[in-house]
Amino acid sequence: MKKWMILTLLSVVSACAGGPATDGCEWVRAIRPTSTDVDAMSDALAGQILAHNEAGSRVCGWAP
Repeated sequence: MKKWMILTLLSVVSACAGGPATDGCEWVRAIRPTSTDVDAMSDALAGQILAHNEAGSRVCGWAP
């Protein structure tokens, strides 16, 4: 019984390890607020969006 549990666990773990290598950028995109959004948002939120987009530009190659 213990042997089967270990084999099952190893097969699950090895299945995850065999996936394609990624840079982590497939699921996230730049935040592009409209001018109406910009007029209504706080300075703190604008700073967070700017930091997010700058990091994405640097790490993921997003266009500015």
